[in-house]
Amino acid sequence: MSSSQLIPGLPNDVSLQCLARIPRYEHPIISLVCKSWKSSLHSHALFTTRSLLHISQPFLYLNLRIHNNFSWYLLIHKTPTKHVLVKLPSLPIHNITNLPKTQLFRTNFELKSTIEASSTGNFKSAHLIDVPKRQQIGTNLAVRTVIEDSSGNLKNTHVIDVPKRQQIGTNFAVQTQIKPNEQNTYVKVEPFGLSHLINVPKRQPIGPSFAVLGSSIYMIGGSHDEIPSNSMWVFDCRFNVWAMGPKMRVGREFSAAGVVDGKIYVMGGCVVDNWARSMNWAEVFDPVKGEWAPVLSPIEVRDKWMHASAVIGGKVYAMADRGGVVYDVRKGEWGSVTKRLDLGWRGRAAVVGGVLYCYDYLGKIRGYDVGEDRWKELRGVEKGLPKFLCGATMVNFDGRLCVVWEGKGSGKEVEIMCAEIEVKKDVDGGLSGVILWSDMILVVPNSSSIVQCLVVEV
Repeated sequence: MSSSQLIPGLPNDVSLQCLARIPRYEHPIISLVCKSWKSSLHSHALFTTRSLLHISQPFLYLNLRIHNNFSWYLLIHKTPTKHVLVKLPSLPIHNITNLPKTQLFRTNFELKSTIEASSTGNFKSAHLIDVPKRQQIGTNLAVRTVIEDSSGNLKNTHVIDVPKRQQIGTNFAVQTQIKPNEQNTYVKVEPFGLSHLINVPKRQPIGPSFAVLGSSIYMIGGSHDEIPSNSMWVFDCRFNVWAMGPKMRVGREFSAAGVVDGKIYVMGGCVVDNWARSMNWAEVFDPVKGEWAPVLSPIEVRDKWMHASAVIGGKVYAMADRGGVVYDVRKGEWGSVTKRLDLGWRGRAAVVGGVLYCYDYLGKIRGYDVGEDRWKELRGVEKGLPKFLCGATMVNFDGRLCVVWEGKGSGKEVEIMCAEIEVKKDVDGGLSGVILWSDMILVVPNSSSIVQCLVVEV
């Protein structure tokens, strides 16, 4: 028997298929069996095998705002009645930002830094030392900066740790803040001879839009210090790793986003006060090409902020403060949403079976039938759910309606509740639902809120 075999007596490709069939929530346990299993469970080959065998599972991802911080969680279904919430890595906003070029895997490189002189002019340039020529995946890259004054005396040292799981082909940068003579300066990093001043945001942006494409979550735009950003962050749900994606053509906050035919469409969230913003009010991201392109739009549809969006039948619906727009991607046609849809749409909605579900002003779940242009109450769930007056988010979970909301809790705490509902159209044309389960999944401090919930197949 070869020592490299994953399972004794079986070829490794067969063994990988066996491992791929094990539910993902068991992976942390079985990864302790041996190093080869642990490596295989975190490999691209395993997830490719799961996809080819059509055994990928849907998982619910939550983004919560707790005080001034944003946290991501993964809800794992162990049994129909047992659920586990796992905290995920937050956006690596403190030490990674975008650079003009992408660092290449296994390419010789050297970073240099220069320190800007303070107002007193008594600090000379300093250079980065102890930088390896070949960065290896899965290792920490420690960067040491030494600051000296004009006499050569040591004034300050700083060490930067780059996250352990930097991925191939992702953007990479380093930021250091020092205080010589109580003056704030920033380090300039020069990868491959390119000079770039780095300003790293303090926290996750406010008001980004979200989209799910494949096994990744895309966080698009948002604002830092009330300045709209054109950045896009991508979270690979297979390996729980964040990476910076290609930038949009304009900055946006509170925009609408939707996925149609494998591409992300984003619209609004920017003031149309110049030619560039006017031509790029709507954009489309092609993950194959890895770039954004403008989507032509008429002037009359260009509202600034969007508070909700959904995709129904290949059309992206985006709701503004008053009225809304609909974009037929395949025909390239724009239009306005019906008045009835506009008046009835509240909160973050979900589309299940071609019906758009949200809660009404009385806190009841209703579904909108596009063909009939009519809202219908979801029957059969009144006794098992509260009145959703605010703070409820809905998402399509493998063909079922999943609702996440903020419960009452105690005076200092808020309960994050979740319910899964089987919905269907009745013979009479109405809508009915059956609550499969409903439970508290997390307790958070008071004043916390749900930012977004998304479902990803992994």
